[in-house]
Amino acid sequence: MVWNLSTGRPRHTLGHSKSVNAVTTLMLPNGTPVAVTASDDRSALVWDLSTGKRRRALEGHLNSVNAVATLVLPDGSPVAVTASDDCTAIVWNLDTGQRIHILEGHSSSVRAVATLMLPDGTPAAITASDDRTAIVWNLDTEQPVWRLTLPAEGRCVSATDVGFIIGCGREVAHFVWTS
Repeated sequence: MVWNLSTGRPRHTLGHSKSVNAVTTLMLPNGTPVAVTASDDRSALVWDLSTGKRRRALEGHLNSVNAVATLVLPDGSPVAVTASDDCTAIVWNLDTGQRIHILEGHSSSVRAVATLMLPDGTPAAITASDDRTAIVWNLDTEQPVWRLTLPAEGRCVSATDVGFIIGCGREVAHFVWTS
């Protein structure tokens, strides 16, 4: 549901054919607010939040899509990164709906993803998996920058300009950028 926060009333209902597992929002460079939803139906859908209309489907995962994150790249291209039970993450161009990269490196379900700009200006994604690893990916090259071993399955990740936090089992791991 998209809600009007001033009135508390629903504006639009966004839907999939199966359960929705995650949602993120982004303001496109042209000023259009969008939401990207991830679902057990093996897709992510891009929605125009002004109208409630579906803009496009991001299809290519072989199993449930568990998480999604968005980022505007330095060249102005908006992207989404989806994480799936098929052990991959996919980077998508939100303007065209085309797949840019498939990030392969986990041996089990990828449960979480976050996007950020690394301190050197490199666009990156962080994925966390049931295989007890987290990978920081360079989105320009689709190569891993770091692979981290976690004490338990990676279930959630959040990133800021100073570092990132990963939830794994009953633990929370905090990583800070240092110079």
